[in-house]
Amino acid sequence: MFRRILVPLDRPAPDHPLLLATRAWFPGAQLHLLHVLVPFDGTVAEALRYAAMPETDHAQAQLSQVQRELEATGPGDVVVSAQPAVELLRRARRDRFDLVVLGTSTKSFMEKRVLGSVAAAAVRHSAVPVLTLGHGAPVPAPPRRILALQDFSDEAQRAVHLARTQFPEAAVEQLHVLPHGTATGFRSPRSAPYSLLPLRRQRRLMESRRRLEALGGGVLLEGDPAGVALARAAAMRAELIVMGRSAKGIWEGLFFGSVAGQMVTLSPIPVLSTRRR
Repeated sequence: MFRRILVPLDRPAPDHPLLLATRAWFPGAQLHLLHVLVPFDGTVAEALRYAAMPETDHAQAQLSQVQRELEATGPGDVVVSAQPAVELLRRARRDRFDLVVLGTSTKSFMEKRVLGSVAAAAVRHSAVPVLTLGHGAPVPAPPRRILALQDFSDEAQRAVHLARTQFPEAAVEQLHVLPHGTATGFRSPRSAPYSLLPLRRQRRLMESRRRLEALGGGVLLEGDPAGVALARAAAMRAELIVMGRSAKGIWEGLFFGSVAGQMVTLSPIPVLSTRRR
């Protein structure tokens, strides 16, 4: 169960959708709010200048006003930093929160190149489970249908366990996606349909089915993992997607956007991701 939750807000406000959603989903949890005041306007020159000097006179002038707004919203902290993702990860680790709830950003291309996505960085690096909510999405009710992406890792099974523990009334469907097609159709000279299925692929398909059954059953599909998962979530009208993520070093950084990054940025419904501590 999630008892202590860190909720970073881009603007302190009692009616913030992220805050309302967190209270609706986790009514008994203790929430701690965090607002990171970034002391520059987003240009490349300003980003480079303030990265070396995060606390500025301009930020200090705004600090008192933002602190008053946060006090009216709930318990929490306002910090001045040019690196909001770093500050978020430091707080989540230091204060031992059970969950981080984040809104995905709609920054411009240049801002993403300079600052990076805070939500993507949190999902990629946080040892604490992260729940992301689409920017501008309506406040969701607690989920009744959950899609769990199953790759048979310890992290994926932990994500399924968290979902079933936190939302015991919800129906959980497990989905395993094979990232490549298993069959290539062609016709013989007599126009009879055939299917080429390499033995290695066939074994993988059978093994995936067996492992899904051992975990209680699920759906086995093929194709691009992120695209298939989002399509399946829409088809079953899922209200939450859960997924585990392994720490894979530098290659994970190079190819992060292929699955986890797409799920965080493209999913119209909340995504709960976990990784090994």
